[in-house]
Amino acid sequence: MNITRKKAVIYYFTGTGNSLMVAETIAAHINADTVDISAFDDTKEVAMNHDIAGFVFPVYDFKAPEYMQKFLTKLKNIENKYLFAVGTYGVAPSKCMLLFQEAIQKAGGKLSLGFAVQMPHNGIGSGIFSEKQNRETFSRWDKRKGDIFQAIASRESRPVDKNNPGELLKIYLLQGTVFKMIPTLSKMLVKVAFHGWDSIAYTAGDKCNGCEICEKICPVDNIHMQDGKPFWSDHCANCFACLQWCPQSAITPGNTNLNIKKYHHPDISLSDILKKREVKS
Repeated sequence: MNITRKKAVIYYFTGTGNSLMVAETIAAHINADTVDISAFDDTKEVAMNHDIAGFVFPVYDFKAPEYMQKFLTKLKNIENKYLFAVGTYGVAPSKCMLLFQEAIQKAGGKLSLGFAVQMPHNGIGSGIFSEKQNRETFSRWDKRKGDIFQAIASRESRPVDKNNPGELLKIYLLQGTVFKMIPTLSKMLVKVAFHGWDSIAYTAGDKCNGCEICEKICPVDNIHMQDGKPFWSDHCANCFACLQWCPQSAITPGNTNLNIKKYHHPDISLSDILKKREVKS
C-alpha cells in the first residue's frame, strides 16, 4: 500500500483518543496526514513515500503496543527518512521510547526524536486520579507542545525521552500513586492467581443493549456480535476502547471492579475515531 500526498505523515494507534488528539495537533502544525494504522490490517507491506514520518501511540506496560510494533515490520523505504515518535502514558513511560528507538532501528530506520507525553490514565486503577490531576496533565501538554512542534519542523535530533527520577518521586511517593493503586492491583492479582487471566477477560453485563459500538471502536477487530451481544476473541490490544466508549457502561474486565474511571479525551468524539478508520489510505 502506497501513500503519496503531503511530505509528512503521522501513523497513530488510539483507544480512547489521547494519541489521536496528539497526532492531529502535531499534524496541523507540520502539515502532515494522519493515518490510523488499523487501515493496514490486511496489508503485508507499507511503502513510506514521505520525507517525514511520525508514530504516535499509547504506552502499554511501559512499551509501545504490540500492534504498533507489528506495523513497523511492514514498513518499506524507511531508510533515510526523518522519523519521530510520541508515546502517551498515564503513569510513567519507563524505557518506552528507548525500546521504540530500538524497534525503529530493527526496521531499518533512525528515530531522531522520541517524546513521552503524559495524558490522563484510562486503565486499571485510573479512578485514583482526580479531575484536577487530569486538568494539570492537559496543562503540561499545552506548555510543552510548542517545543515539540518546533523540534519536528526543524528536523532536530535529540536523545529520546526517558524517566525523570524527580517526576517519578513526585508521582509515586509524594502523591502516593503506588499506595493508592495497591488495593486494586491486589484484587486483580488474587483473582488471576486463583482463576487465571481469563477471569478478567472483558464481559458485557445486563445493561448491554446490543448497540455494536464496542465492535466498531475496537482497533484490532477483536470483538464480534452474536445474538445481539459482544464476544471477545483472543487478540485484544488492551486499549480499553470498548469499555470506555460503551454508552451503557456495560463492559467490565471479568465482572470485577478494577477502579477504572470512565474516560475518553474531551476533544475527541466517537465519530472522530470511526471516521478516520473508514478512510483506507
